Amino acid sequence: MKIDTIFTSCECTTAKIDKSVIKKSDSAIISVTFKTDKPEEFSREVYVKTNSNEKPIVYSVEGMAF
Repeated sequence: MKIDTIFTSCECTTAKIDKSVIKKSDSAIISVTFKTDKPEEFSREVYVKTNSNEKPIVYSVEGMAF
């Protein structure tokens, strides 16, 4: 599978993936960073567009920022 693009639901969240091609029986790591000026709960989405699916794969990320 080839990673075409990776993007997030807002500008306060960034994401990157450690590989652009993932072979069968392999894996990849997605690093997500949420930036805020104050402690708060958050819920964001990360979208990964690949060559194997017309719609992006959606990952939900939730947590508490300190």
